[in-house]
Amino acid sequence: MPNEDKNAQQPAGNAQVADETDRDALLARIAELEAQAKNEKDRASAAEAKADKAEKEAEKLKKKNDKVEKADTAKNERPPGAELDELVTVELFKDDDKYKDDVDICVNGERIIIQRGKRIQIKRKFAEALRHSMKQDKAARSIIEQYGDEYRERFKHLT
Repeated sequence: MPNEDKNAQQPAGNAQVADETDRDALLARIAELEAQAKNEKDRASAAEAKADKAEKEAEKLKKKNDKVEKADTAKNERPPGAELDELVTVELFKDDDKYKDDVDICVNGERIIIQRGKRIQIKRKFAEALRHSMKQDKAARSIIEQYGDEYRERFKHLT
């Protein structure tokens, strides 16, 4: 009978060895998974740190951009008509006949006199008034020539 006890204990012993081997394999697998989880956690923490750093950098850039935009806006926000007070260079034709006198220009009650034959700087509003005046003179001259031609054609038989 003592042999029977040994035989009966042997399969149980093999089962116990198998259970210990399985247990060791499971513990090794658990340790492996814990190490993988730690690595993933470390990578996630590093990614979060990079994301936080990028977010802070983006915020700094946004603040800097906002300052630049405010400065640009402030620079571009001039009162209406401010560009009309900018200086421009003009030179009026001068001869010894019809175009010898100085030119008097008045815009909204502000008056200047421009000397012919000299390059001078005047406010844009006066240059615009001068340009409009020249345009009107040219249109008037064209109409006068047109009516003059019609008159001459109509009454040429009388001369």
